[in-house]
Amino acid sequence: MIAISGDGASWTNHVVDELHHYSGASYGNGTYVAVGIGGKIVTSSDGASWASRSSGTANHLYGVAYGDGTYVALGTNGTILQSGSLTPKTYTLTYKGNGSTGGTEPTDSHSYAQGETVTVLGNTGSLAKTGNTFAGWNTAANGSGTGYATGATFSMGAANVTLYAQWTAIPSGGNTGGGGGGNSGSGCRRHTPR
Repeated sequence: MIAISGDGASWTNHVVDELHHYSGASYGNGTYVAVGIGGKIVTSSDGASWASRSSGTANHLYGVAYGDGTYVALGTNGTILQSGSLTPKTYTLTYKGNGSTGGTEPTDSHSYAQGETVTVLGNTGSLAKTGNTFAGWNTAANGSGTGYATGATFSMGAANVTLYAQWTAIPSGGNTGGGGGGNSGSGCRRHTPR
């Protein structure tokens, strides 16, 4: 049930949907918006006739406000919806080569809602860095953030994410562990007398 008043003293009750509980409402730009459990959103231009709108979420919505030409609804699990289509705000995942000298950065063209599972791409563009091997991704260019291997998953937060390629230097000089024979890299030489 939703109650509407023009003066704050006299109220008229309107049964919108007996199956849903509404927990917040707002009015702006000639439209009433009410939100509730299960991501339920209804709108009305007169307060008497209500239409369901798609919210794109099943999270419970607890409040809605209007300002600067936009409705914003808030709910569980950090859900924030913004009017227009009243669909959840989405975020992007960008990959950076972080000093790469060849190849191309992977592209993830998907937009993610907050809380949606993201799968980390591999080195699909064959990024390379002279004298180094690819060692995964990190949220910080210097490797001090959260590291991710190819195929790892994480939950999208409330901001765009950038992952930076991480590089491991290839050891120089000596035997790098391949095959037998030859100089072992110990620095010793055999001296044969003449």
